[in-house]
Amino acid sequence: MNLHVDLKYRQWSLAFFTTFIFLICGSIVIIANGIYSIKNENQSILNTAVAEIDSILYSSQNTIYDTMPLVGLSCDDLKQKLIGIIVKKPSFESINISKSSEIICSTYDRLIHTTNIDASYPNNELILVKSKVINSGGAIGVIKESFNNYEVSVGIDVSAFFSSLYLINPDIDFKVEALGKWTDRSGDIYSSYYENNLSSKSSKYNYKVSTYISLNNYLSGIMLGYGWHFILLIFIAVFVWYFSYKKSAEKVMALLMKNSLEKKHFKPYAQPIMNSKGELKGLEILIRWEHKKYGIIPPDMFIPLAEKTGLIIPMTRQLITDTIQNLEYSYCHFPKDFHIGVNICTQHCKLINQISLLASCQEFMDSQISKQAYLTLELTERGLIDDIDEAKILFERLQHMGIKLAVDDFGTGNASLSILSNLDFDFIKIDKSFIDLIDVNTENSPIVDNVIDLAKRLNSGLIAEGVEKQVQIDYLKIKGVDYIQGYYYGKPIQLKLFIDEYLGKYKRE
Repeated sequence: MNLHVDLKYRQWSLAFFTTFIFLICGSIVIIANGIYSIKNENQSILNTAVAEIDSILYSSQNTIYDTMPLVGLSCDDLKQKLIGIIVKKPSFESINISKSSEIICSTYDRLIHTTNIDASYPNNELILVKSKVINSGGAIGVIKESFNNYEVSVGIDVSAFFSSLYLINPDIDFKVEALGKWTDRSGDIYSSYYENNLSSKSSKYNYKVSTYISLNNYLSGIMLGYGWHFILLIFIAVFVWYFSYKKSAEKVMALLMKNSLEKKHFKPYAQPIMNSKGELKGLEILIRWEHKKYGIIPPDMFIPLAEKTGLIIPMTRQLITDTIQNLEYSYCHFPKDFHIGVNICTQHCKLINQISLLASCQEFMDSQISKQAYLTLELTERGLIDDIDEAKILFERLQHMGIKLAVDDFGTGNASLSILSNLDFDFIKIDKSFIDLIDVNTENSPIVDNVIDLAKRLNSGLIAEGVEKQVQIDYLKIKGVDYIQGYYYGKPIQLKLFIDEYLGKYKRE
């Protein structure tokens, strides 16, 4: 698998993974929001249900208070008054007055002289008991009030509760629980455990209304209320995939570069630099990516991204260190006035990155190589210098250390004249695109002449790069160009091979 195929595969994989995570997270958000909404909606319904039952119990409590002043009258006198009250309350089953737990008067004759509910039950709280008369065995709700030895209680048909609850929401299976017992629409009373996961409690009458919302209830509610959210999520996911796919190429390449940087797959290559007499006077260090799997990766595939992501900073640091080590371990001398060129970019001019570059330059100055050759930093023009004052500070420090500076690929990048007018360069490198204009019958050589004239006016040395023909060599010699670099004299090769081929004769015994 070559690099392009592998990058495409990783690009697709990363875009798919990003989209998948987006869909999962989006679905979770929608589902969580749906569950929260359904739960809140049902909680609100339960709260309303409690309010409805509270209103019935409140009416019962008022009836008790209205009855209490009548206690002491004979049952014959009292009964008619109680019947007059109960006929106005269709939800009431009976009104009872008891003494010492025995009913002494009731709106329902069959209850008289029977045992009332246990006196230990609390006052003004809902009590669930089985009916003895009207709906024998069925559930009724009782609320009572005790005073002296008397008790006034009201029995309420629980069907009145569930009628009200049915009007609130007919689809919810409500359960009413009080003092450890519960009932539902069936009208039976239970004391066993029942399943519920949502309830609302009455603060006045100490009971709660509960229900159970199953997973199917949640899912059907979510699909019904939030189905269009999922459709929208899918449409957005398509755009997420598209943008992830576009961006993931850079991310994958950046990760690959970072991994290769850690494994030292970036190697120094060297290309000779000659003077006008054809004598070796320097070399330019060029970075090459020697990947174990993909082979040599051309610089135009990774240098722009390395500059964009900031990886160019540690790359340059590693490149200079490797260059120093290779040259020191070769035990070779250099020709007189020999210079070693290394590319830097506008990212190095930023204050935050200057420390790394200055440290590399100091490493060079501390090496044995600095006694025989000087380091030239070649600033490429692919990016704009954000802060010219920061760049000036860097240049002053470098020149104070004895480092030479060159502007690389002059005329092809950003604001060349502006850079030359603000920064002090020792060399100007004429780009290959201008050198290609030099030919036997060319009429465009005046452009090269202008660049050469500019360099002389700025008192800067000249390096012509990309030289491939004898006619170019002859022309540049006539024009007094200091140094010549290009395939005419040699292609970039591994630094170790360059040392053997070009510097071998200078090796010390």
